[in-house]
Parts: sequence; structure tokens; C-alpha cells
Amino acid sequence: MMFNPKLTALSAAILFSTLSACGGGGGGGGNDDNDNPPAPRQQLTALPAFLQGNEANCSFVESGNDVSLEAYSGNLNNVTGLTCNGVTLSDLNEISLLTALETLNLEDAGLTNVNELLNNSTLSELDLSGNPLTDLATIASLLNLTALDLDNTGLSDLTLLQSLTALQQLNLADNDISNVTALGNLMALTSLDLSGNSITELTSLGALTNLQTLDVSGNNSLACADINNLDNTLGGAVEITVPSDCTTALYLDNTSDASQTLDLSMQAIAFDRLVIGDIQGRDDIVLFQSGNDLRVTANTSAGEKQITFSNWFSDEAYQLGEFEIGSEGVSRFDDLRAAVGLGLALTDQDDTYSGSNGNDIIYGLDGNDIIAGERGADVIVGGSGSDILSGHKITIDDDSSVTRSVSYDSDQDTIVFNLGDGNDIIYEYEVTLSNRALLQFGTGIAPADITLYRNGLDLVFQINAEDSVTVFEWFKAGQYRIGQIQFGNNDPIAATEWVNAQPLSSNDITVTGTDASESLIGSTDDDIIYGLDGSDIITGGEGNDILSGYRIIVGEDNSVTRYPSYDNDQDTFVFNPGDGNDIIYEYEASFSNRALLQFGAGIAPADITLYRNGLDLVFQINAEDSVTIFEWFDADQYRIGQIQFGNDDPIAATEWVNAQPVSLQASGILEGDNDANVLTGTGGNDIIYGLDGVDIITGGEGNDILSGYRITVGEDNSVTRYPSYDNDQDTFVFNLGDDNDIIYEYEVSLSNRALLQFGAGITPIGVTATQVGEDLVLTVSASDSVRVKDWFNSANYRLGQIQFDGLPAQDATTFVATLLNPPD
Repeated sequence: MMFNPKLTALSAAILFSTLSACGGGGGGGGNDDNDNPPAPRQQLTALPAFLQGNEANCSFVESGNDVSLEAYSGNLNNVTGLTCNGVTLSDLNEISLLTALETLNLEDAGLTNVNELLNNSTLSELDLSGNPLTDLATIASLLNLTALDLDNTGLSDLTLLQSLTALQQLNLADNDISNVTALGNLMALTSLDLSGNSITELTSLGALTNLQTLDVSGNNSLACADINNLDNTLGGAVEITVPSDCTTALYLDNTSDASQTLDLSMQAIAFDRLVIGDIQGRDDIVLFQSGNDLRVTANTSAGEKQITFSNWFSDEAYQLGEFEIGSEGVSRFDDLRAAVGLGLALTDQDDTYSGSNGNDIIYGLDGNDIIAGERGADVIVGGSGSDILSGHKITIDDDSSVTRSVSYDSDQDTIVFNLGDGNDIIYEYEVTLSNRALLQFGTGIAPADITLYRNGLDLVFQINAEDSVTVFEWFKAGQYRIGQIQFGNNDPIAATEWVNAQPLSSNDITVTGTDASESLIGSTDDDIIYGLDGSDIITGGEGNDILSGYRIIVGEDNSVTRYPSYDNDQDTFVFNPGDGNDIIYEYEASFSNRALLQFGAGIAPADITLYRNGLDLVFQINAEDSVTIFEWFDADQYRIGQIQFGNDDPIAATEWVNAQPVSLQASGILEGDNDANVLTGTGGNDIIYGLDGVDIITGGEGNDILSGYRITVGEDNSVTRYPSYDNDQDTFVFNLGDDNDIIYEYEVSLSNRALLQFGAGITPIGVTATQVGEDLVLTVSASDSVRVKDWFNSANYRLGQIQFDGLPAQDATTFVATLLNPPD
């Protein structure tokens, strides 16, 4: 038997660590010879002799942790606790090696004495219950004990215990004790269990002024008057469990009236227990509070029988001491309430109520109520009004914000919502999925009646214009969600799965998905939608939306921070005609998991013009509609993976984009990537370079700077170019009216040097060549020219070929030499 559960907080904590499942630890060794000075402390790892062979069933407590004794390698100097379960010991040989021992549990170990504990003076808690002890002398010397369990040890004489004046908890149940005079000296006692003995008088216990709980049940020789006298002596402040002969029973069973009401303070007979019969067990009992009254209903073979106790909750004078329930024995009211729950009807005002640790049933009625069920499997009905509901503990701060506490119990609460109940908010905080609350919609509310909205991090179940249920911070973390939803008498369904299968709307707000696959739909305004894990389908709808398949943060300056996705799912972005100008933020390292951009009916490939805007790629559908892939040109992981038009098969996005002309939306820098690109400038002065791949570069109108590989342009317009190491030949296209372009080439391999392709209207005889410094200038007309930078400095800076419209390509160096040195 364990110690009395009503230990002080400190003692209970220490005892709990001692009684944990088998582990192990180490402790300090000492010198058994009291006549010699103690030996120096040293690392001791060899187990005391009495534990050898019992390693599997014993454990140490070391630094507050359970440590197994199997293959033990710790330090005995550090052992503060020892527990052995299911072992039989003949002695405690070498237990003195555990010199730091504070807690010891040797329940049912077959010990007749514990003489070896003489040197373990640090012990504060000792459990020897179930051992047939014949000698208590050593125990009497352990003056630091604060908790002692000698339940069922054959004890009859308590004389030796009177020296243990530090004791706070003492369990002497189920022994042969008749005289307790020696206990009158134990003034520190707060909990004393003397049940199941043969005690005849309790007078000496009147000195125990710190006593909080006393159990003298099962002592059938005690006079009830003596118990009452002791209770009076101690000021009525002690919870005393008395023998059944000292109570007067009131009965509730199949022979009782259907309904009766009693005011216990007005009864001639002092009833102190209610015997509930003709029931299967506690599940057939319902407790309900209405105002200060308690109603007890029993489901008997003759139907429901109930008794109402007036003013039960106003004063203890109106309460019974015990409830006796058939074979389940005797319970105090608090224990019964914890087991079966207490139904409670609040008022029609704005009520604030917290339930018990049992299974409560709470009706909020009218008013804007705040109801917290605390622990247990609670049923909460908010009633009409805008209520704040939680199955667990919550506190309302001065600014009306709600702080919730995580639930550590193993029960599922039920929150009931009926038509006309107004606008309620549910605060859930449950780590274990199976324990998360059930939201039960009443008669008249069907799945088709509900519209789901995202409001910040909250999920709103909108039933009609007047009724809604909000689950606070649904989208922040799984533990803030309800676990199940139930419509009427239908079976409960998994809440997250049901929600994920429904369309989710927002009102110009941020819509955050979950780690499941779901469909997220924006409003007609400018939304921010991101989906987290799972294969999400994201539709921005009308407005200029910010979309992402994974987590993003949008700052007050509208800057966006995105986070990489590590899931194995592909998201889908849906864009339809009229959806405005959306921006997609992708960040996916795995190519196969990159998002699919699905264009709806009415958008064909021919409708799209591709533009380069800085590092972004713009799919321009018409003057009002566009999709921008943020930083497409910065890195592959920022690109989408596929594009789909209507019901056509998806196609690889990068391949499709590379096959289309990409223009600049405004004068600026247009950078290709390491694939084959078609890059086209604007009517302004552009800077265009293509990186790796077979690129086709058209500067267009304006004085452009062009390169087939990477260049950087300084603030003073100086250009730094970098050599190309790929095996591809780029093409520069120059047409009449393209103004004065400059080409920067840097290619070691002759076969990979660029091709300059002149468009229609430009012929070989219409081109003149001039050397300007180290540059070559090919003049086409009075306003059009191509300058090849540093042509005369190194062959690496030259073009490889030149081609005129309708003619084959020719070697550029030979052609230029002919222009500079024409034949006679």
C-alpha cells in the first residue's frame, strides 16, 4: 500500500519519484564502524549485497531521475531513493553504503526487521507496508522521517514511534492496534490513517492540532460520541472518515418516490450518508446543481428516482458526509462528483464559471458567459449569447484577452451548439488528438448549413447571419483545434479531415493552411494565402493576392519572408480570368514537388506574354490579369514545377518558359539562367545577359548592353564580364532600328563564340567596319550600329560567326578582316 494520497506537496513529490517504475542510480558509501572516523568519500559502483540478484525489480533515484540497476555504473554516493517491487528480501545487508538515501520503498518484501537501517539517518520517507515486522527499534531511531507507511505489518504497540516527532504522514492501517496514546506526541502530523484496527478511544489525538485528514473507519469498537468529541476538540477542521455504524443512512432506490426534496438542516434525523441502491454502478447516477441546490438522480429498475438537497452548496451544514453505492463502496461527495460529473445551470446573466476536476455538465443559459470545464470529460452548453467556452482552464486578462492552459488529462470534452446560441468562441489546448474536444451541433444544423471562414488564425463555422462558432487559433497549431464534429445524432467525424474537405473563404485577410492537404480559397479582396504541408489547392480569386504553398511572413512594409518546404507534396495554384494580379512565392528544393500553376478555362498559351521584371517572371494574360513568380530568375527552387492550361496535361514549367520569348517590362537588367533562354529587351536602354545555355538575345530598340554570359555593370557604367565555360553558342539578333548596341563576349573556345544575326534589310555590303580603340564597330545605318567590345584586344572577346538574313553564317573574323582590308 502506498502512503496516504493527501501528502504535503513536497513530500508527495519526493515519494512519487521513489515509487516510479524500475530504474536505477547510485549513492554514497560510508564507514559502518561508528568508533572510527569516516573513510574519505569515493566513487562506489558495486551494488549493496541485498540488491545483487534483484537488479531487475529495483531502481535508484539519482539527481531526481530513475536509474536502472541492471549494468549499473553510477555513484552510490549520489543515490537519494530506492524502490523494490515484487522482491523478497531476507535482510538489507550493506544498505549503509547508500549514505545519502532519503526515500525508501520496500513494500511486501518479507522483512521481519530493518536493523541495517540504523546508519541511514538521512531517510525522510519510508514505506514498509506489507512486511511482517517484529522489531521497530531501528525505525524509532530514524528521527528525520516525515512520512512512514506501516500498513499491514502486524503492528500492535506504538510506543517506539513516539520519538518520531518530525512525522507529517503516518499510515498504520490494517494492523492490530488498540491503543493510540503514543501518537499524541506527534504534533507535526497532518495525515493519519488508522483504518482497519481495533482502536477503542481517540482522546490522545486531540493534541494533533495540525491534523488535516484522519481515517478511523473499520474500528468497530469506537464510540461514535468519541469521534464527535475529537472532531469538536480539533475545531471541526479535520476530514474524518468514520465507521459505518456512526452514520445515519438515507436511501434512494427503486422503492423511493420519483422526486423528493430535503433541507438537511431542518431534519429531525441527522442523515450523514445517502445509500443509492438498485443500480449497476456510478454510471447510473447524475448529479446536477441548480443554484445552491443539489439534485441526485438514480437510474433504477423502476425508472429515474431523484432527490434534491436544498442549499447544499451554501454551507457544509446542508451536506451529507458520504454516498454509498452498492458494491462500489463509500465515496465522499467530491470523489463522486469527480467520477460522474456535476451538471450545472448558470443564470441568464453574464456568468463566469470554472468546473471541477470531474466530469461536469454546464449549461450557460442566456448572457455572454465565460465557461471553463477544467479537468474531466465535460459537457458544455453555452446557450444564447456570445460565449467563451473551454474544456480546460482559462483566465481572462485585464485587456479581455484569454490565456488558456494546456490540458494534461485523458478525457474528451463536448461543446454543444444549438440554433439561436449566438456567436461562441472555443479555446482548445490539447496535445493528444484523441482527447481534443467534440463540437456537437444540435438539431436543425446540417453540414450544408455551414460556411467556413478564415479570420486571422481563427476558423469560423458560420451557420447563419446570427449564429457562428469560432475555434480560436485553429490555423496556428494542431493542439488548438477541436478533435471531432457531430451533426445531430450522426456519428462524430474527424474535425480536421472534414474542414480540409470544405471550401475555405476569407475576407481580405491571411489564410493559413495546415499540415494536411486542403483547398484554400481567397476572397474578392487582396488576400495572403499559404498552405504549409500537404498537397494544397490554392485559389486567390479576385484581387491582388500573395500566394505560397508553404509558410511566408508578410511584414508591415509588405516585404515577404518565405521558408523552404520539406514535405513531399506538390501544391496547385489556380488562376482564372478576372483573378487580378497575383504573386506566387515558391521555395522547393525538390523539382518533383514544385508547384503546379493551373490556368482556368479561357486562358490559352497564346494569351500569355512573358516578361522579366528584375528577378521576377511575369505571366501577363491581359491588361488586368497576371501571375508573377517571385525571383524566378534568382534560383531554381523559387520556380514552379509545372503549368497546366485548362484540362490539358501539365507541362514542365521551365521548359515551356525557355521556349517562349521573355521581354523586359521596362528598361532594366534582364538575366537568363543556365538553360536555353529567349531574351528580349524593351524600347529602352537594357542590360541583357544569358548565363549558360543556347540563348537568343534581342536588345530591341535602345542602346543596349548584351552578353551571352554573366556581366556586372557598375554605377559608372563600367562593365565587368566573366568567361563562359559552357559548350553552347549564343545568338545576338540585331534589326534595323535597334539603335546602338554593345556586345561583351568572353569565350575561349572558337566553336562556342557567339553568332551575330542581322535581320531583314541589312546586307553585307551595307555594313562598314571601324576600329575604335580596341573595339570593333559594325555600322548598319546612320543610327544603327553594333560595337563588339575589345575585339582587337583578344580573340576571346570576338564573335564566332556573323549571319545575314537568308544567307548562311560565316566566320566573323574573316568577314571583319575583309571589311577592314577590302580586296583591290
